[in-house]
Amino acid sequence: MNETPAPMPPAFTPEVPPAPPIAPAATPPPAEAAVPLPETLKLRTYARDLARMKGEPVPEEPPQPPLPPPPPKPHIPEPALVTPPAASEQLTPEPSAQDKLVAGSTLPQKPEVLDFASQAPVPSTPMHTPPPQDISAPVHTYRSDFIDRVRETGATQTDVLAAEQDARGSRLSATQEKSPASRGRSVALAFGSLFLVAASGLGVWYAYGYNLRANTPVSTGVAAPSLIAADNAQEVSGTGSALMQAIVAASAKPIPDGSVTILYTATTTYDTAGIPIHTPESGGQLIAALGLPMPGLLARTIALDSTVGITHAGEGTHPFFILHVASYDAAFAGMLAWEKTLAHDLAPVYPTPVASASTASSTATSTQTAARSAPAFIDEVIANHDARVLRDNAGNTILLYGFWNKNILVIAHDPSAFASILSRLGNSSTQH
Repeated sequence: MNETPAPMPPAFTPEVPPAPPIAPAATPPPAEAAVPLPETLKLRTYARDLARMKGEPVPEEPPQPPLPPPPPKPHIPEPALVTPPAASEQLTPEPSAQDKLVAGSTLPQKPEVLDFASQAPVPSTPMHTPPPQDISAPVHTYRSDFIDRVRETGATQTDVLAAEQDARGSRLSATQEKSPASRGRSVALAFGSLFLVAASGLGVWYAYGYNLRANTPVSTGVAAPSLIAADNAQEVSGTGSALMQAIVAASAKPIPDGSVTILYTATTTYDTAGIPIHTPESGGQLIAALGLPMPGLLARTIALDSTVGITHAGEGTHPFFILHVASYDAAFAGMLAWEKTLAHDLAPVYPTPVASASTASSTATSTQTAARSAPAFIDEVIANHDARVLRDNAGNTILLYGFWNKNILVIAHDPSAFASILSRLGNSSTQH
């Protein structure tokens, strides 16, 4: 029997609202007649300004062509609103390709339902359960092992204790065998610590020595210049009275009998490392630093290679001056002029001796007249050389001076010192 297919519903055609009518383009208004502008609003030109200045008629401004009207704005219609269809008029969704394939398939459309109740039951396999462990097994302890060992060997308790003592001794010997290595490590650590301490001490000592050398003047190794052979040399510093007191302090120190010590000043310079270096100066610079009020005639003839020092001869240690002069006549004339104040000017180094009370009482009558007169220089011959000697009223020598040759003038405290200096001048390799 042939079945008549059901008629298909008519296709839905959406209604589109009609477009609104387009409004006609706006017609521009007719151009109005040109209105003449006032004189103040007219365009200024060179011709018009020149006519005004000359008082001539001002030419009229040429008429301007009228401006074209603005173009009309295009009319853009507003989009019409689309009203969604009602629920009754909604479109039926078109079947998908999968639904079409299922509909055109020859297979039955109703799924087959399996009946598990009518099927025979499947026998189940029993699970294998492990047997329960015996938790009553004994726990191995030292006591149980000890008892088992006794049973196995048949030994007595004494034998077991002896074996344990032997095992303990073997462990102790093994420990003692390892102890020399431990002692070696300890000794190495001790020596390492001592080495570090010694290295630290050396570093501190080097830093202290470097700082000391940096702050301590370094001698150049050059001997102090001198006209005679000397046993020692001593540096003095200062100027004027301070330098004179430094010479007095040097002469107060005891030196061997017959020895000579050269006194000198030094200049300080610095090397590239900033270390001060002392260079000895000649005796002529020391004499100049004293600033003695000697006559200019004498001062101008004294050379720089003169010598100042101390010597122990006769009554004690006293300073001496060896002046290298360029002119005998000028030096002798200068000394004669200086005799008036020489004792006063050199009083710090050549003090006037004080006579004892017994000597003063025994010679009071014989020197009563001489005591009223001031001490004066007298001519004497000492060590075969002419000298000028200054003595007090008691006959004690205060100072003296004389020439060793035409260019060497010696000032000393007493005849013993004068003779010792002349002897050294004769034996010195630096003769003038």
